[in-house]
Formats: sequence, structure tokens, C-alpha cells
Amino acid sequence: MQSAASILIVDDHDGFRTFARGMLEAAGFTVAEAATGAEAAEAARSVRPGLVLLDIGLPDFEGSRSRGGWPPRPAAR
Repeated sequence: MQSAASILIVDDHDGFRTFARGMLEAAGFTVAEAATGAEAAEAARSVRPGLVLLDIGLPDFEGSRSRGGWPPRPAAR
């Protein structure tokens, strides 16, 4: 079941994820993190977040492609 209080942060920059997690947890949200498109797909299936903060320029996934569906599929190399 999806939870509106859970947020998935998807970003390849550790510092941003740490900052965003701190702010969101302080506001009472449950937070999950992913650094790659592959991790994001796995986390989205297991966590079922109510909101996803998605970096549009991941090394293995182009965030703008997520308009076609979620969870993301890593870009082909």
C-alpha cells in the first residue's frame, strides 16, 4: 500500500540526499534513498512512496523519461 507520508529521494549526489533526508525527517516524513535508477526502481517497488524527488540527470537513468511510467527502467548502454 502506498503511504503519503513516505518519500523516495533519488539523486546521485550524496550531499543532497543527506540534506533532503534531514529536512524531510524533521518534518515527520519517512524517507528512503536511491543513488541510481536501478536502486530507485527497487526502492519504489518495495517502499511504494507517496512522493518521489527525482534527479533528472542520473548516470543510468534519464529522469525526464519517468513521464512514461514508474518505477523507472535503467537506460540501456
